[in-house]
Amino acid sequence: MNRLPQLLTAIPGPKSRAWVDRLAVRECPAITARRARRASALGLMDTDPIVWESAVGSNVTDVDGNVFVDFCAGFGVAAMGHRHPAVVAAGQTQLGILPHAMGDAFSDVRRIELMERLCELTGLDRVIFGCSGSDSIEAAIKTALLATGRERILSFDGG
Repeated sequence: MNRLPQLLTAIPGPKSRAWVDRLAVRECPAITARRARRASALGLMDTDPIVWESAVGSNVTDVDGNVFVDFCAGFGVAAMGHRHPAVVAAGQTQLGILPHAMGDAFSDVRRIELMERLCELTGLDRVIFGCSGSDSIEAAIKTALLATGRERILSFDGG
């Protein structure tokens, strides 16, 4: 169910602030520092993030009960909405069959079927899966080396 935003407390609320204090004790300092730099650049230095409690559809509810519209879609992870029934059902089905097959070491039928479908849709011959942008860069470099037969690359940094 999608709802309009509903703010019950100041943002962030007292429960979010308490959770962020606990987070700061355990989180890697580099992540905390990056969040602080981003807040400073945006002029929000004294603003803690909200702490999510649940999400459904396009809404996120924080630990204080405030309801927000998630314009990031979980950075693309929830492009169909949080807890979309079809996605939840597919995940539950797969978890009941095979939660993990170690990808590159031991493949599984669903992984192979997905690769075949991606090749059909894109017209490409091969697929490589990764977990991050750095994985995609590494794959691109390795692919370029294989395609050209070269042994080295030249890269630039700083614009």
